[in-house]
Amino acid sequence: RSIGDIVQIHAKIIYTGRTSLHVLVRVEAGDVHDRNYALAMHCVLVFVAVDEHGSPRRVPAWAATSVVDLELHQLASERVTSRRAIQDAMASQRYTSAGTVPETAFRFLASPSDVNRQGTVRGGTVMRWVDEVGHACAAEWSSPRAVAVYAGGIQFHTPIRTGDVVELRARLIHVTRRSMHLSVLVRAALPGDTPVLTARSMTIFADVECGSAQP
Repeated sequence: RSIGDIVQIHAKIIYTGRTSLHVLVRVEAGDVHDRNYALAMHCVLVFVAVDEHGSPRRVPAWAATSVVDLELHQLASERVTSRRAIQDAMASQRYTSAGTVPETAFRFLASPSDVNRQGTVRGGTVMRWVDEVGHACAAEWSSPRAVAVYAGGIQFHTPIRTGDVVELRARLIHVTRRSMHLSVLVRAALPGDTPVLTARSMTIFADVECGSAQP
């Protein structure tokens, strides 16, 4: 979308597990004058409820009350197994310095402006970092017009806190005629400590010009 567009965001629960909530998010945008909104993106976010000690706690069960909600609930239920398979496949990969694939790394300190009231970096902030390092890697391979068109298998493992040294590595792992698939790993730790995995993602970029993906 363009700078100056008006944006509206809808979020609704479509599935609950014992301690998890699956939320469908739709982002729409349109011209501020005509207010004709078009879908810009959508995704399903999975949240886990935790108690004051950070341990998962049970959430109230949600039940569909309409045909549309029932269909969304069924789709979310079917994705639980496939999402786990994707996460397991990503976790089994081992990336080393061997090979010649393009790789881009960012490294910086997490600042107080990045964290929430609990003192940890917001998930949305980490996703923005993933997009930025992915763009840098994809743009080097194609052009600065590279944009993210899909992000999947995003999983948060451990929190990032103020003062942590954050390291993001984006690696090109697959190329089709009009797309670039990247694996992004996020690690963090206090200065001097061994970095630990905090998040991972598989992101697809395209080199877009005049609204279409270029070879």
